[in-house]
Amino acid sequence: GCRAASKKNTDEYIDKVLEETRPKIPEPAFLPERVGRFKLFNGTLENLSNLKRVGPALVRCTEPSVSFLVPVGLKNLTGRYFWEMDTGLPVFRGFIDMFIGKVEADVLYTRQRTPDESGTKKAVIEKFQINKLEGVKIDFDGLGPINRIASRLSNFAARFFNRGLSRALEGPVRNAINKELRNVKKYEKYYF
Repeated sequence: GCRAASKKNTDEYIDKVLEETRPKIPEPAFLPERVGRFKLFNGTLENLSNLKRVGPALVRCTEPSVSFLVPVGLKNLTGRYFWEMDTGLPVFRGFIDMFIGKVEADVLYTRQRTPDESGTKKAVIEKFQINKLEGVKIDFDGLGPINRIASRLSNFAARFFNRGLSRALEGPVRNAINKELRNVKKYEKYYF
């Protein structure tokens, strides 16, 4: 089990890790491209570095490890894709701007209590799962007289942005946190 003191320090510990991680999160994060008749390319996502804990972390201690389930959130994310749609003739081009008011996710993080064969205590994020997206707005530019298909393309683009957001959180954000968590000694005063 966990000592009472370690449970008390959990949120402080998580906040410190996130504070150290924020400046290391790449801005902007690059989003995946889509090829085909409706292409999305040069996608970026900004404001990932405003990642914060949005509720109390749950902690579970076992003999070999300590696990944390941490609710995190991001606010006011902005994204942009350039798009191109080949309809034969003409080819339409423009950009899609997306605003996401709020994202909430759960992060499951495990830290070994005992060193492995190499003498290090491993600390790693096992899961980063998006639970909530709120305030999503999409602006399409470049369709001209055929704006009636914009809503269909907006829905498609929103799904693609969501996948891109998941990848950005799973990739650059997760990597930045994992890198910071390797500095296990830096956080010993909070724990263990």
